Amino acid sequence: MLTFDHVVAAVDFSPATDPLLQCLDELRALGMQRVTLMHVLEVRYDRRPPIEHREMYEDLLAEQAERLRGKGFEVHPHLETGQPARAIVRYAEQEDADLILLASRGHNLLQRLLLGSTATEVLRTATVPVLLDRIEPADAKDEARCAVVCSQKFSRPLLATDFSALARGAEQAALALTEQAASAVFMAVRDARKSALSAEDARARLDALAEQVTCPVTVRVERGDKASTAIAQVADEEESTALLVGKHGRGYLEEQLTGSTAQNLVKEARRSVLMVPAVSVRQEAPDANVAPRSIA
Repeated sequence: MLTFDHVVAAVDFSPATDPLLQCLDELRALGMQRVTLMHVLEVRYDRRPPIEHREMYEDLLAEQAERLRGKGFEVHPHLETGQPARAIVRYAEQEDADLILLASRGHNLLQRLLLGSTATEVLRTATVPVLLDRIEPADAKDEARCAVVCSQKFSRPLLATDFSALARGAEQAALALTEQAASAVFMAVRDARKSALSAEDARARLDALAEQVTCPVTVRVERGDKASTAIAQVADEEESTALLVGKHGRGYLEEQLTGSTAQNLVKEARRSVLMVPAVSVRQEAPDANVAPRSIA
C-alpha cells in the first residue's frame, strides 16, 4: 500500500488554505502520520524581508496547527524567510518528507504565494512526490469562497506513462493506489513522429500493468504531439479524479516536464495532480545513478 508518512503542507493563508488542508483527511487514509504546516515569508528584491510580520504568521500557523491537532493530526508548524520554492523543497528534503502538498488554483482566484513560478519551481526541483490539490471558486461571484475540486481524488486515478525509467515511480504509485480505488485509468500518449513504440505494444504494456491490480482499469492509448493536452482530455472523458505522472527529466514522449509544460499540465488537467520523481537526489548522494526512491 502507498504511504506518505510525513507530509509538508505549504500554505499561504489565502482562501485556498482551508480547502487545501481538507486533503489531509484523504492522506491520513494512505498512512500519513505527521504533518509539517509550512509558510515562507517571501524575500523580494523590491522590498525588505517582512520580518516585522513574523509574529503574526507564527500565530496564524499555530492557530491552524491547533485546529488540525483537534482532528487527531500530529502537526509541526514551521515558518521560514526566503525564496518560497527553494525553502519548501530544501525543508522537505532535509526532513526526509514523503510528500509536498500545494494548492493548484484556477485563473479566477487571486494569485498569491503558491501560484505560477513557485509551484512550477517546486515541481521542477523537488526530489520527493508533489501533490497539487486543485482548488476552484465555490462561488463565481465571490473569490474568497473556494473548495477542492474533488474530495475523493484517489477513487478513480489516472496514470499517464511513457514506460520509461522516469515513469516507474508514478507506475508504482498508481498500482498502490488502486488497492483502495473504485476504478482506474492507465494511459499512454504516442507521437507517431518520435515514438518507436507501436500502439499495439503500448496497449500490451498498459494491459500488463492493469493485470497487477484488482479494481477495474480502463486502458487508453492516444496519439498527439502535446502530451499534457491529451492527458487532460482523457481525464475529462473518463471522469478521473486525479492524475499520476512521472517527473524530472524527459517524459511524456520526450516532452520535458519543466517550465511551461508543468504549468500547462496543471492548468489543463482541471483536477489534482500527483507528480512522482523517478529518483531521489540527496546532497549526500549526488551520484546520477542513485537508486529510485521507494514510495510503496
